[in-house]
Amino acid sequence: MAIARRCVVCQAPLSSYNSSDRCFVHLPDLAQFQKPVADSASLAWLEYRDEATKKAIENILLIVSQAFNITVESFSAKTQEAKISWPRQIVMYLLRTDIGLSLLQVASIVCRKDHTTILHGCRKVAYLVSSNEEIGRTIEAIRQRCRN
Repeated sequence: MAIARRCVVCQAPLSSYNSSDRCFVHLPDLAQFQKPVADSASLAWLEYRDEATKKAIENILLIVSQAFNITVESFSAKTQEAKISWPRQIVMYLLRTDIGLSLLQVASIVCRKDHTTILHGCRKVAYLVSSNEEIGRTIEAIRQRCRN
């Protein structure tokens, strides 16, 4: 019988595919993406290439929050309520498609631990945009507001 390996930090069981002695959350090279982003001042740690990218991110967060009548802080909330999760998925999608951020960068902005959550959200929105005309118009209207 094989001995279950555990993370040296949190004692979580490790996958057989993980050759490290740490779980995904505690890998040193991913530590930079674990800091929650609560306000625009703390976006600086992401080390964007230019100030325009930072402004574009702030703009997307603000416009989507206004469109759905929620606060910007709601995007980083742990809740799975539809009134929060759907706008969060739209933010994920826009950050990936319009700005071109990596999955881990988007995950850090919306305070998610795993890049697969971002991938699922982006794929879901992309599918709904292509299959539902009303959702497509809504996303395009948000995009237009972000560009202006």
